[in-house]
Amino acid sequence: MSIASLLSPDRLIQISPIFRTAIASFGLALSLLIVSGAPAQANSHTANQSEMSEFAKAVKAIKDKQFQDGLTRFIALAEAGDPEAQYNVAVLLHSGRGRPQNYSDALFWARLSQLGTIEQAEELAEEIQDRMTENDIQSVLERVKAWLIGRVNDGYLETIPQLATYHLELLEEQDYETAYLWYTLATALNIPETIKLRDEAEEELEPEQISALQAQTNSLFDQIIAGEPIMESEQINEN
Repeated sequence: MSIASLLSPDRLIQISPIFRTAIASFGLALSLLIVSGAPAQANSHTANQSEMSEFAKAVKAIKDKQFQDGLTRFIALAEAGDPEAQYNVAVLLHSGRGRPQNYSDALFWARLSQLGTIEQAEELAEEIQDRMTENDIQSVLERVKAWLIGRVNDGYLETIPQLATYHLELLEEQDYETAYLWYTLATALNIPETIKLRDEAEEELEPEQISALQAQTNSLFDQIIAGEPIMESEQINEN
């Protein structure tokens, strides 16, 4: 049976190099992001599973209705920072496939996926939040920030722009000061496509703010170069 026969055609969205599909097994519209080329590989009866990517193995497990196995594989990839896997974990936890429904965890992974530039994740996150209290939502946001800082401390410096975006997209009020700090740090560390974002954030600041932030950024830069961990207390004082 081809994978096309499992899809809900009205919800199939091509977003190269990823495509989002809906699997309607058990009467459930399960929207998953699938790496281009993985569906055919995952569906092949002759494919050697050891040669498949972990993402493709997770997709195959979901297709075969082995939701626990698929979720476990996606979680491992999500914890390693894969935004597509983070989205898929959010979908599965939101729908209660592989584990009982858990809106807090689903929102956590959806927001991380959103920061990883997966467009569908924002819509999913908003849907999940409709079923949560404001206190629970705030707890998830704090957890997202702590996870991002932990990734930076573990040496994954490409996470720094996501910290900046967090302060512009996920908070009730946009925090251009903190966003500028992180974008400035990212630019100094030669992380691609951050100069324009830094300059856009700077446009929202007063000269005296910029001076203080640049001093803080230089201090953080020295810490990172020295391999010292960044602690929440050492970040900019948020309003």
